[in-house]
Amino acid sequence: MLYLNYRFRARHRNGRGIHPPFAYEMVSGVIYGKGPDDPGLAIIEKYRRDLLKITQTIPVEDHGAGSRRGGDRERRICDLVRYTAVSSKRGRLLARLVDHLKPATMIELGTGPGIGSLYLALANPGGRVHTCERSPAIARLASEGFETLGVGNIEVHTGLFRDVLPGLLNQTDPGLFVFIDGDHREESLVSYVAQILVAKKQDLVIVMDDIHWSRGMYRAWKRIIKRSEIGLSIELFNAGIVFVREKIQKDHFVVIF
Repeated sequence: MLYLNYRFRARHRNGRGIHPPFAYEMVSGVIYGKGPDDPGLAIIEKYRRDLLKITQTIPVEDHGAGSRRGGDRERRICDLVRYTAVSSKRGRLLARLVDHLKPATMIELGTGPGIGSLYLALANPGGRVHTCERSPAIARLASEGFETLGVGNIEVHTGLFRDVLPGLLNQTDPGLFVFIDGDHREESLVSYVAQILVAKKQDLVIVMDDIHWSRGMYRAWKRIIKRSEIGLSIELFNAGIVFVREKIQKDHFVVIF
């Protein structure tokens, strides 16, 4: 039902019908753009395929309701990757965004096996990724992968998002990109975004994954885009993107993607 509602409202394929220059640029040139032609991005998908072959189990935290990871005490690494890793399509979207925007700092809430972190780091090597993961075992798995691939601009933080996020926001440079994927509860998502908006008033982009994952997630998205700080908001099916920038009018576009 959520998908049908989205498809009924979605328009603007390739930016058609979008008139504000910045919004058109983001949709036509970035969301639908070709993006960076970087051999490093192909390495990420090879790394994913390698992880999908590993049947070894690792202990994981119980993330509880609102997470795609479920409540298992142990997961096979191949299953962890199959069910929690950022897809190739969404990874390349993240890559196009950070390649275009060149944020100095990128924060990811929900490391998982580290696929999303790699897309951010390799597409924007001049920036630094701070990624947060609740499960120590999953955080170690991701860290080992980054080291094996020789990716040095990712720092893994282990702990609850609500505990780690304030410290990360205190040390960020101007130009912040945040990717939230790891807590699918309405009030949690609203709270994280509120913290970010208090700390960063300009040059901010937040990507929220799985906004149509549940009615609660979609309610959170609708609450967030009503905030006065938000300028442009772009709704895709699997993600929502908000921009806080000077001199852009408040607009909302539901884009087929």
